[in-house]
Amino acid sequence: LLLLTGATDTFSYRLLGRRYWYGSFPEHVTFYSKAWFEWAAKELGLKLETHHYLSTEAPNFKLWWKQCAQSLLYATAQRLIEAGVAPNVLSMIPVLGRAVHWKSVPWWKQATDHIMVVLKK
Repeated sequence: LLLLTGATDTFSYRLLGRRYWYGSFPEHVTFYSKAWFEWAAKELGLKLETHHYLSTEAPNFKLWWKQCAQSLLYATAQRLIEAGVAPNVLSMIPVLGRAVHWKSVPWWKQATDHIMVVLKK
């Protein structure tokens, strides 16, 4: 059995958690980790033969860093707002202030945020 899905144990997903761009699509309701596939394989009498983390996009180092920086700014702004810092105060901070007004999660399509697993009997 070959499966490819979003992975919750990747750096990008752990950084943003519930705010992760991939989770902003209503049809994406469940995400997995390598540990979950190990558990599921055992429960089904299968073996996790192999696993690989990958991106759905061709690698582009410059674009990866740009998308990473946008995601970091967004996550930081949202966490500070949730901690009680007023958005108008955050708006005055250079660079970070821009992220306060973003209405949606920035996409990080360059992230290595998918896992491909092979389960074998």
